[in-house]
Amino acid sequence: MNMNTSKKQEGFVIAVLAIVLLALVGFLALAVDIGVLYSARTSAQGVADAAALAGAFTFINDTKSPQPQTASDNALQVALNNSILGQPVAAGDVNVNVDTANRRVTVDVQSTQNTYFARALGVQTANVG
Repeated sequence: MNMNTSKKQEGFVIAVLAIVLLALVGFLALAVDIGVLYSARTSAQGVADAAALAGAFTFINDTKSPQPQTASDNALQVALNNSILGQPVAAGDVNVNVDTANRRVTVDVQSTQNTYFARALGVQTANVG
């Protein structure tokens, strides 16, 4: 009788350990991957800010007849010269809007980042920006 109880407890411990390990991987994925994604988001925001400033600088340099296409090209070029967590920014990841009337340039930068521990839970990539 004592031997049977011991084997049942061993099986229970293994089952509980498996559940605890799964939860631990989930929390690890949450901590590490979300930290990396927030870092990528901050980097993408920095790229967007630099690109918007470069585009807006066109309006300062050419006050007589600012060219929206020149502002857009300058903003896009600055965005493409930067990277997000070591990955170069692609032209398709950048959206530049030029408002000539208000002399405003708005830049949105998107990035797809790979996950590390969340892959164990089926999440391969995440979009930031």
